Amino acid sequence: MSKQLVIRNLKCEFTVDEMRKFALEMAQAIHVRDSATDDLKAVKSQYDSKIKGAEAAMKEAGTKLRTGYEYRNVECELEEDHIKGTLQIVRLDTGEIVEQVKMSGKHQLSVIVEDEITENGN
Repeated sequence: MSKQLVIRNLKCEFTVDEMRKFALEMAQAIHVRDSATDDLKAVKSQYDSKIKGAEAAMKEAGTKLRTGYEYRNVECELEEDHIKGTLQIVRLDTGEIVEQVKMSGKHQLSVIVEDEITENGN
């Protein structure tokens, strides 16, 4: 009888040492996955914040483009015209009259009193 060595792919039960080795490999792989998942969440959160900030800036700029104006504090001068009996507010940057109203009798009287005080030096 002659014997020859052949190799066949057959089912083999794992030993206890092999099972321990696989358990350690699995635990390590779970740790790597969980760590990467946590890192991804942190990075995603950072990028979500950046994206939200960019979207807010886009919305603000878009509103300005669409409307063509915004409200700002502008230096103005209050001009009293006692001859016409009017008060007007004039923008100092453009010279535009932004508001004009008739003086009330009380305001005219206070101006007259102030003028008299100034003239009398009191």
